[in-house]
Amino acid sequence: CGQQGVLLGPEGEILRLFILPFVLLAAAFPARAAQAPSSASDTATPGVEIVRQHIDIDVLPNGTYTKLSDQAYRILTEQGRAGSQQITLSYTNGYQSIDIRAAYTLKANGTRIDVDKNSILYGHGATSQPGYEDTRNVTVVYPDLEIGDQVVLVTLFRQTKPWFDGQFGFSMYFGNEMVIKDARLTVTAPAQNFPLVVDAAGVDGGERQAAGGKRLWIWTFHNDTAEKAESLGVFEPGKTPHIALSTFASYADAAKIYADRMKGKADVTPDIRKLADSLTKGMTDPSAKAHALYDWVSSHISYVDIVLGASGFEPNEASEVLATKYGDCKDHVMLLEAMLKAEGIDSTPVLINAGATFELPKAASPFNFNHMITYIPSLHLFADSTARYAAFGVLPDGDQD
Repeated sequence: CGQQGVLLGPEGEILRLFILPFVLLAAAFPARAAQAPSSASDTATPGVEIVRQHIDIDVLPNGTYTKLSDQAYRILTEQGRAGSQQITLSYTNGYQSIDIRAAYTLKANGTRIDVDKNSILYGHGATSQPGYEDTRNVTVVYPDLEIGDQVVLVTLFRQTKPWFDGQFGFSMYFGNEMVIKDARLTVTAPAQNFPLVVDAAGVDGGERQAAGGKRLWIWTFHNDTAEKAESLGVFEPGKTPHIALSTFASYADAAKIYADRMKGKADVTPDIRKLADSLTKGMTDPSAKAHALYDWVSSHISYVDIVLGASGFEPNEASEVLATKYGDCKDHVMLLEAMLKAEGIDSTPVLINAGATFELPKAASPFNFNHMITYIPSLHLFADSTARYAAFGVLPDGDQD
């Protein structure tokens, strides 16, 4: 929660930066479940096609990096035109920045119409609690856009402060549901003391000769025919053309870095103990106690998709969550863990991907997860208190496999 955003699939830079290709996928295709029944043809008619997608990433030893993106998309249908008229990018203030280097409509006859500076809008991300996030939005509104035209956007993204010191993760997945004429990813990273796990499949290229103390990779990809999306299909990282890079050697390493940030966050305070005791008064069965505590947290702690600095990875203390009566998924987990602990019931946080993804990518990274729930070992039970109307012991659809 609080970590959403992809580039044709899971995006490594916190899954919070909304990059153009995925935004346009929504314009190119209706919801999969609402698609027309399959016909004899396996081809699709998407709303846009990718003409050019060039991305250059330069990683520094401390895990910060810059990403220059030059992307162009041709409008194929009215649905694609409507969905591409306005593009919104998001970033986290204090950790990231985005500069618009160029934005224009390229008419079918070759005429270029630049986006007026007054049509590039800057604002804050939406939140259900005023002042409790620092997401910033940049919205680009394209002029005189018609079928056959291209939308072009050149941006410079900077990760000015790493989410985890000295760590880096990025992934790029290429779907087959739209034509991709020219995609290229270039990555440079330190050659010394910066072990980088690289997982690439279904793409051309790889590592080139190092120079100037840097390692260099260049990959290219193209997809000539758009295929129909499978109704209610799932995302299979291993079977999708992709490039993934990570400094995390294993998922155990990724779990440890999360665990280190949660130390002390679920401490039992007098107020937490008093509340837990009152909710479980007269109960002796651990299951009944856990049920009562879960019901209270799910019904009394508002779920807020908080994006405040590093809170995408670091929860607030349970005592603070109790005082404010709201929090994101990690905050819910911390408070429930503290209340269970007050009654002698152990629990542990569980990282999951709440989307239609049921296998972990090979390149381990904390950015491969976007939600956290609770596991109670003694009851062999998973619980998600952010799902207010889910009964105890029943996970919402997005959490289930």
